[in-house]
Formats: sequence, C-alpha cells, structure tokens
Amino acid sequence: MFLNVVNTSMSLTGNDEDLQADGTYNVENPYTQKSGYGTYAIGNAQETFLGTTMDVGTYATIFTGGVGYYGNLTAGESYELSAADGSTHYTYEAKEDVSTVINSDTFGFMSHQGDNECTLDGITVNSAFTDFIIKSGNNTTINVINDAKINAENGILLQLLDNDDSTTEFNPNDETVGMAFGTSHEEYAGFPTEAVDITAESDNSLADTLVAGGQPEDMGSPEGNAPDGAPGGAPGGAPGGAPGGAPGGAPGGEDQTTVNQSVYNIKDSVLTGAIYNGIGWKANDLSQGKVKQMLLDVNLSGTAALSGPIASTACIHATYDGQNYLKENKITAFDNDADAAAFAADYQATSFTLAEYFNIGQVANLVKSNGLNDINVTLADSAVWTVTDTSLITSLKISDDAQVIIEDGVTLSVNGTVYEAGTYTAADFQ
Repeated sequence: MFLNVVNTSMSLTGNDEDLQADGTYNVENPYTQKSGYGTYAIGNAQETFLGTTMDVGTYATIFTGGVGYYGNLTAGESYELSAADGSTHYTYEAKEDVSTVINSDTFGFMSHQGDNECTLDGITVNSAFTDFIIKSGNNTTINVINDAKINAENGILLQLLDNDDSTTEFNPNDETVGMAFGTSHEEYAGFPTEAVDITAESDNSLADTLVAGGQPEDMGSPEGNAPDGAPGGAPGGAPGGAPGGAPGGAPGGEDQTTVNQSVYNIKDSVLTGAIYNGIGWKANDLSQGKVKQMLLDVNLSGTAALSGPIASTACIHATYDGQNYLKENKITAFDNDADAAAFAADYQATSFTLAEYFNIGQVANLVKSNGLNDINVTLADSAVWTVTDTSLITSLKISDDAQVIIEDGVTLSVNGTVYEAGTYTAADFQ
C-alpha cells in the first residue's frame, strides 16, 4: 500500500464513549484523553507525509514493516506521489511553504516488528515523552536530516527496549477474549541484572511467532490482513529524498539467536537528548527464550550536532508518577545502583493489567551493559557529539573534522576505556 498525505491536518479527537462496554479499560489514561495513533505501517506500506500537521494521543506512526517519509512542502516545487505499482499516481504542485509538524501527548513513533525505515526530513516533532521507541525483534533505520527538530520533553530521543509482548503471558484458549495475549504484565522488582539467554527456546511457539511478526495459519485471517511473516525488506524510498529500503531480514518465526540491527542517522540537524539501548534483559521468566539481541548504530554526519548521552542501559517499567518524577528532575538514566534502586522502590510498575495499557513502553533506565545491547557510534565530516551525561558505548569512530566533546564531571566509556572531560578528534581514535 502507498499512502500519500499532503497539505493536510490530522487530529485525533478522543472518544466520547467507553473503549469497551464490559469495562475492560476502566482506568483513565493519565497521559492523554485521545489515546490512539495517527497511522500504522505494515506489509511494506510506503507512507508519505508532506506539509502535514498531525495531533495524536499516543504515536504518530506504529511500524511493523514499512517505510515512513515525513517532509515539508516548498512553494513552487512539484511532488510526484507514487502508487503501489511504482507509477506516479499524482503530481502535486505546492502553492506555498507548508511545514510538517507532529504533536503527540505521549510518544512520537514506535516499531516492534518487521523491517522499517523512518525519515524525518526538516520537520518538527514534539512529544511529551520519548520520541522514538524501538522494541526487540525488528530492524529499524531512522534518518533525521536537513535541520529536523526533535523535541522530546522527557529528554529521550531514542529508546530501545525489550518488546512488552515478550514478557506477557499468552492465552491461546481464553473463553472471554479468544486467542489473545494475557491481560496482565509482571516483572521482577528492581532493575534487571541478568541478561536473557538468546540460545534458549521458549515453550510457546505460537506466541513467539506473533511477537516475531508472523501470522499463524490457524487464525484464519481474511485476505488483506497482516501477511504471513514480517516483510523482508522495504522497497525503494519515498519521494523527496527518503533513502531506499530498510535493512534486511526479520521474517516471522526466525531463529531466536538472530541479532537484530537498528540505525539512528543524524545528518545536518541539531538535536538535544539521550539515546539508550535497553534490550536483552530477563525481566521475568517469560522473557527467557523470547527476547532477542539488538545492536544499535548511531551515525552523525554533515553538520550534525548531538548534545546528550548515548548508553547501553537496563530498563524497568515506571508508573505515570515515576515518569513525571524523571521529567521534572531531568533524569534520563541513573548511573548508580543506589539511586536506581530507590527509584524502583517508589515508582516501578512491577504489575499492571490490560486496563493500564498506557504503561506499555514507559520505562526508566540504568546505565548498564549486558553484552546484548551494544552501541557503535560513528562521527564524520564536521559532526559534533557533546557528551552531557554518563555514556557507555561499544565503539567510537571519528573521521574528518568531527569531534567529541565531553563536559566537565561527565565520563564516556568506550569498550571499557573511560574518557573524561575534553575534546577528542580523529587523531585520538585511530
């Protein structure tokens, strides 16, 4: 499917009636009164937004196998809008400059299945909490280019975390709701200290297939619903400069030892915020055999400038009050166990029901590596990374006139080597 949204306003209005008559969702969502997403990208969908204002409650787009391109309109320019067969469906001529602005009461975007690519080209994204969430079990490339502005009020640009589905029990024969995931989430108290065994096998193959993006044969889905298996690579890019194609291969039912890969590219844009990889932890017994490894590459090029920490982390779910505590105190991650334990004791959401679905994806971080959440950082051209808080990465490559500036009182650990305040260039990382 090709979706073209041009010179348009999209606004979720909220619902006037209960979400479900039986009272399943009987707890008010504290984050938004208009819970819901703008669009869904699945089955290699190509979604293009030009000169669009989007006001949403939860996410602008959920990715489970597709490409999203978000750009602006420039007066006098023509834009060829593609059809699903690759032909030009329509040529739109812009009569005025129209910016694309995304406003979300909660998150900006989320991906949790398939292969995905999201390009934010010169647009503005305003989210009350984390801008982009990537969950384990998929491959996602994010391109932030041409002076895009990303404003995440909680200070987190990108959060990788273990898929919440992998830690929720599956009820294949529930008499009330039919074949569905369970209605409660449980996790161990405190920040996790043990990594999952990615070679372990889960005892629930059907749930694993769904988490991985597949569609079991016995569900009898009608034609036009989610295809059997996650897509294996999105076709060429959207108009206006979106790069072609997402990274290859995460079909449903794959070997659990598969290493997923996500990429965060920043080019010619100035961003402030944290980037965290919190994947690979044993949050409860169910996660063993389901959670996968994911590596993260962060690439800065052109005149890119990033101010903020980049770190491997451990995650716990946090309550609404806990998220506000973090936001108000400008804490994106803890860097010592004592402070993290005190926070967890007060604010961890160790258990929540389906009615409290709004806790999904809302996590707190503790800087910690488990060998499954590596981060590789590369700087080229005249890019600058200013390290403003404790950072923990696996590798750092600097070339050309790029530099890393570590602020006073802050440390950067690169594969076990600790760097303190100072300016570092290519000569320091040969």
